[in-house]
Amino acid sequence: MDEDDFWGNDEGKCQACDEYGPVDDLSLCDECAGNLDRDLIRQHDWEYSASSLGLSNELREQLRNEVIKRFSKELELIAPSKKKKNVVNRNVNGRRNNRFMWINDY
Repeated sequence: MDEDDFWGNDEGKCQACDEYGPVDDLSLCDECAGNLDRDLIRQHDWEYSASSLGLSNELREQLRNEVIKRFSKELELIAPSKKKKNVVNRNVNGRRNNRFMWINDY
């Protein structure tokens, strides 16, 4: 059995750059998979980064600092999240919905 067959490296279209060629199990080419891994490291998303597997917290921070030093702090593949506005739930009377509001009624 070939190593590529075992790990699922198939020919296909990369989901990030639309190039056709070898892709991994996420349907990403090698370049885009590297971009994704660096983005996950930048965002402290250690559970999903293959490069941080098995590293201590101190080594993970060193890895993150090295990625930022070599490739910049900007995300390469992951779109930055937009900040959500704080939405206050209000009931029919315009009062805030609070499950402990009844305490103030006594």
